[in-house]
Amino acid sequence: MFINRSLKRIYISLGFIAIVVLQACNHSGSTAAIQMPLDSLELSYADGFRIYYHKNYKELVVRSPWNKSNSLMKYYLVKNEHVKVPLDGQKIVIPIKSIAATSVTHFEFLSLIVKKRPILLF
Repeated sequence: MFINRSLKRIYISLGFIAIVVLQACNHSGSTAAIQMPLDSLELSYADGFRIYYHKNYKELVVRSPWNKSNSLMKYYLVKNEHVKVPLDGQKIVIPIKSIAATSVTHFEFLSLIVKKRPILLF
């Protein structure tokens, strides 16, 4: 009987300590950059990525071609470099003013999207 009460007190104490520790570990950090998406883009002829629209930025999530639930990279497209974005991705200021192509095979695709300035070769 005495052992049962002692064990009961120990279990209650451990449960209370676990709840306190779990609550203390709930760290929200800076919530200024984390926003729920306002809208998302439904793609018809492409897959492997998703675009979410937030108030101050656009979130581009690139997914694995083999496991669609696994996101490979997140890009945050902003118009002003001072906009705060989550830290789990790469911030890119748009419009992009320059790009480096690491393969000759990219030049044809770049020529299709570059309208104003010619491609410079070095």
